[in-house]
Amino acid sequence: GTTTHPETVLAVAKACLEAKARQVILVEYPQGSPERCLQRCGVEEALKQLPQVKIKLLTAGDFKHVEVKGGVSLKQVDVAKLVLSADVLISIPAAKSHVMTGVSFGLKNAMGLILDRKAFHTTLNLHQAVADLGRVIKPQLTILDATRVLLTNGPQGPGQTQALGRMVAGRDLVAVDAYGLTLTRFNQKQMSPADAQHIKLAGAAGLGELNLGKLKARKVSV
Repeated sequence: GTTTHPETVLAVAKACLEAKARQVILVEYPQGSPERCLQRCGVEEALKQLPQVKIKLLTAGDFKHVEVKGGVSLKQVDVAKLVLSADVLISIPAAKSHVMTGVSFGLKNAMGLILDRKAFHTTLNLHQAVADLGRVIKPQLTILDATRVLLTNGPQGPGQTQALGRMVAGRDLVAVDAYGLTLTRFNQKQMSPADAQHIKLAGAAGLGELNLGKLKARKVSV
């Protein structure tokens, strides 16, 4: 439950190819041993079915320094160049608890695309910095993978998991995160954006809709 299910990644990649994407690149910046991470989470094996899909493991030279306009805590950040130049960015976060931010959904997932994550935990206000990052990394589509959810002891686990068999997809990153909180109980309680301050702060900054009553949510069964 700590990483996005490989079948989810495979399905999204297939959909992109079917939509005639010229190029599909899976961008990853794992901590520790990148190659070992890809093997352990199963993504590398799954994508062998689609040899035309490339996997890009980021290195220090793959980032560009950008200013965060309107950032409160985060004023500047090094972001993956591929993300900044992509025609379409699709974020596919795993739905999981997080010991410091309450949950790790779409907004928090963007930290996997920056060079220095340590600063978010040491010199910056973590919740505000994650919200500020939403001003720079703006996926056109977010697909929150809640097929198997890590309910406790995230982001690394091991912890309690739940096979929800659900996904939440939308173009509004904040709305997807806010709706994701309603799927189940994270950290042994029913959470709201107030319990995951980075989501609340992103909504307050006008980066998306927090009020679920204003959304048109369509439920699709497969």
